[in-house]
Amino acid sequence: MEKKHIVICGSMSNYEEMLKYQNILIKNNIPCLVPENEGELIKHLSRDEFNEFKRKVSKRHFEEIINNNVFAILVVNPTKNYIPNYIGANTFAEIAIAFYKQRQIFLLYDIYEGFKDELIAWDIKPLQGNINSLIEQYNSCIYSQTK
Repeated sequence: MEKKHIVICGSMSNYEEMLKYQNILIKNNIPCLVPENEGELIKHLSRDEFNEFKRKVSKRHFEEIINNNVFAILVVNPTKNYIPNYIGANTFAEIAIAFYKQRQIFLLYDIYEGFKDELIAWDIKPLQGNINSLIEQYNSCIYSQTK
């Protein structure tokens, strides 16, 4: 049986931070995935090519979220453009899909004010920057499943 994993989500402007937390989780023996990095590639695409690329990578990441071996999603949501706990449109779509598929959803930081009602109603778990809380919950769940 494949080990449960975590899908990391967030604004691509936070890609380095997503990689940082991916490394922390991997060091704690927790498999995880990050979205495909747009990076330098998008600078060389026409608008139509970019839109096609964005559709493709978004669909691929949505497919990862609905995979039956997903333990949870981790949303990396630091301050962006002076907006605390920022969650953009694509990340909110990922959260909605995870909610619909009954995945656990963790925010690395706190609730984003712009989607506060939905995030609270959907029982999203803000970690307040404490990744160890997620690691403990993962290990506790995995341990109880192996008994």
